[in-house]
Amino acid sequence: MRYRHRDGQATVEMVAILPVLILVAFAAWHVVTWAGAWTRAAGAAAAGVRAERVHRPGVAAARAALSGLESRSAEVHIERTGTTEATVVVDIPVPTISGQRLTLSAKSLP
Repeated sequence: MRYRHRDGQATVEMVAILPVLILVAFAAWHVVTWAGAWTRAAGAAAAGVRAERVHRPGVAAARAALSGLESRSAEVHIERTGTTEATVVVDIPVPTISGQRLTLSAKSLP
């Protein structure tokens, strides 16, 4: 038995798989964006704790560890738990495809 009408088979397969490929690409983009933001937030929190340990302003050190736009939009605060211990919390807004801004927090403990 011979198949006569195979014209367009690849087009139909591509149309069927294209939404899945787009969804996978967007999911990968979100994972990479979140991982990068989390890494930068954790690094900024660690810089703030290091500064606090030597009695320097931890908020300024944490902001200096971030890039320009993140530095302006990030919320940085210090939770002091004693005379020599502090936790620096860095919240970085992460843009999403839908235009919403989700906040990612990182803490660095002394």
